[in-house]
Amino acid sequence: MQFDWSYAIGLFADGGVWRAAAATLLLATVSWVLAGILGLGVALVKQSGFRVSSRTGGVYVWFFRGVPLLLLIIFIYNAVPQAIPASRGFLSNPFNAGLVALTLSGSAYMAEVFRSGLKAVGPEQRDAGRALGFGSRALQRFVIVPQAFRIAIPGLGNEYVSNLKNTSLVSVISFVELTLAGQRIYSLNFRILETLTVIGIVYLAMVTLFSTLQNQLEARLDVWRPRKSRRARAAAEAPVAPVAPAAAEAGRAGAETAPATVPAPRPAAPPLGPVVLEARQVSKNLGGREILRKVDFAVRRGEVCVLIGPSGSGKSTLLRCLNRLLTIDAGTVLLDDEPFGYRAGATGPRPEPERRVADQRRRVGMVFQRFELFPHYTVLDNVTLAPRHFGSVSRAQAREYGLRLLAKVGMETHADKYPHQLSGGQQQRVAIARTLALEPEVILFDEPTSALDPELVNEVLNVIAALAAEGMTMIIVSHEMGFARRVAHRVVFMDEGSILEEGSPQQMFTAPTHSRTRQFLAAISHGD
Repeated sequence: MQFDWSYAIGLFADGGVWRAAAATLLLATVSWVLAGILGLGVALVKQSGFRVSSRTGGVYVWFFRGVPLLLLIIFIYNAVPQAIPASRGFLSNPFNAGLVALTLSGSAYMAEVFRSGLKAVGPEQRDAGRALGFGSRALQRFVIVPQAFRIAIPGLGNEYVSNLKNTSLVSVISFVELTLAGQRIYSLNFRILETLTVIGIVYLAMVTLFSTLQNQLEARLDVWRPRKSRRARAAAEAPVAPVAPAAAEAGRAGAETAPATVPAPRPAAPPLGPVVLEARQVSKNLGGREILRKVDFAVRRGEVCVLIGPSGSGKSTLLRCLNRLLTIDAGTVLLDDEPFGYRAGATGPRPEPERRVADQRRRVGMVFQRFELFPHYTVLDNVTLAPRHFGSVSRAQAREYGLRLLAKVGMETHADKYPHQLSGGQQQRVAIARTLALEPEVILFDEPTSALDPELVNEVLNVIAALAAEGMTMIIVSHEMGFARRVAHRVVFMDEGSILEEGSPQQMFTAPTHSRTRQFLAAISHGD
């Protein structure tokens, strides 16, 4: 049988083919968008952590992935209107019935695509958002879902292509989509091969159009792709600004000496002001191991307290318990003499819901060991995200406010860069600015220099020293003994989940009373 090229080419001028193509494209696109919205909701429900909702989402995915789409289309078009008379007017239209079936079926698959993206966002990013005082909704909106969506784009695109082809199944309820239109054409002239060739080319054209749009979206959202804008080039070529007026000379001096040497003098001992943050008899178990053992700890307003001790002694765990990133098993945490994140229970402290803790948590800022900047936001947006969300600064004032904070840590010329374009020390300074944007009463630093190359340590320590000189209340977990000696008002030594000794830097580093403290400091000194 000879292929009739003239007939095939003539079909491209057939209005019926293009009307059917438009109907196919409309059905595929609308059902895909609705399935994406519904699928994201189902994915969030499955990831919610609540047993009932998680199981409900699991049953939804199990059912609609398990039922063949063809059966679902027939059932919705024929059975549902009989069972629910009110739906007859809507579902008697083949387009509407196909739309519902494709949406329900597609959402089950897209829920798993989204869930893979949600699971790819690490717990550290979630903790960073929680530390800014974001409740669960704000955390999903600003931190988790945007990152998950970027990860899920290829899978979502694949679902669109599948959905486009699955529209052919809706022809069983007499919806005139592209495949049915082709069947009607070749049933009249029996030019099957020519007709199906044209139909296939039209399908390929629609897929090509979508793939082009998908690639453009991926490129637009890809913050790691080199930017060609004038502002981005200027930001990339900008020199590093001075760290801060109070620490500029210290930074230059520190660059010529050992990285951990901070020449800034220790501030004068603070007056005995009120206790800001306190732990009373706090205990915490992780993985069946007791990490904290009835710890009593308090920091006063304006005080700089440095926690030292061997790895695994419970220092970082204590910090996370102090701002309720971890829940305690026993004891009490107080913020300005009020319970922080807990209420009394018959068997011990009961954690308050996240939405109630979020407001308190904004008063206790935290800087993480590995920075945990949000990779999909610029440096400036990282700093201003929380203040804008909470309404402490307007959108019009946000840039000026953010640049002022970035200038405080010597990073204002990098405002329009993304985190991956910065060195580790620069990222940590931005993380400090992000925390300062909340105007917290206390800042917790969890080993802020341990993830940095040695030559980058000083630029972060200088910023912290400048904050200490300004009277900022800080609790710092650090292995930088020289820094602790010069900046701390009080040094606390922890080992095996307990506070063994605490005192002034002079007393702790020259005449520690506990043998374990002496052993630790001797080992540190020998290692240096």
